[in-house]
Amino acid sequence: KLRKFKLTPGEWIMIEQLKDLLHLFVQASNLICRSKIPLIYETIPTMDALVDALDKVIIDTKKLAVIRAAAAAGRATILKYYAKTDDNIMIRIGMVMMPRYKTSYFVSQNWPQDWITAAVEHVRDEWSQRY
Repeated sequence: KLRKFKLTPGEWIMIEQLKDLLHLFVQASNLICRSKIPLIYETIPTMDALVDALDKVIIDTKKLAVIRAAAAAGRATILKYYAKTDDNIMIRIGMVMMPRYKTSYFVSQNWPQDWITAAVEHVRDEWSQRY
């Protein structure tokens, strides 16, 4: 009676590929949650790394179409939340104030110069208003 629930070789392949895809999200979650305090400056680089990894899955023709579609859906969701970071000046300030990044991260990622300039201006504005 239970034989009807036995997975086919194709289903096992799908599960293996899905496991690998989901592992990308586990890695990102672990990176963000590894500290007892939120590391706001890690938000953008983590999202960038996740989008880059999903892009590789999406174009990998060795992956099943359903896995590539799932990666595309995950990418769309990440980008939806990524767009919301534009409204949060604290993320920009955190990135610019982080000695490891300053503006070099934005430059290395080929972000538009006007966005980088705006991020630096946010830092200067907040500093002059509060200190």
